Amino acid sequence: MAEWSEWLKMALMIGGTAGGAVSTICAWIIWAMRREWVTKAELSVFQTRHAEQHAELDRRLHAGEVRFERLETTLNHMPTKEDLDRISQQVGLIAANVQGIQSTVEGVNKAVAGLQDTVNTLVHIGLEGR
Repeated sequence: MAEWSEWLKMALMIGGTAGGAVSTICAWIIWAMRREWVTKAELSVFQTRHAEQHAELDRRLHAGEVRFERLETTLNHMPTKEDLDRISQQVGLIAANVQGIQSTVEGVNKAVAGLQDTVNTLVHIGLEGR
C-alpha cells in the first residue's frame, strides 16, 4: 500500500505544479491582452467620433449626388454632334443667302444711284427753268 500512496502523492505534486504553471501562463496572457481591451468610455468616444465621421461622409455623398444630377441634367440639354452639324449646315446656307441678298442690294444701289443722278439733273433743270 505504500506504493499506492507514494504514487498518489507524486501525482498530486505534479498536478499542483502543472496547475500552478497553467495559472501563471493564463495570468500572463490576460495581463498581455489588457492593452487590447477597451473601456466603455473609450468605446463611447470611438462610437461618437465614428458617427460624426459617418455623418460627414453622408453629407458629402449627398452633395456629390446633387452635383452629379445637375451635371447630368445639363448634359442632357446640350446639343449633340449631329445637332451641331445641322446648325453648321444651316449657318452655311444662311451665309450663302446673305451673300445673294448682298449682291441684289448692290445691284439695287447702283440702279438707285443712276436714278438719283437722273432725278438730280431733272430737278436742277426744273429749278433753272423757273
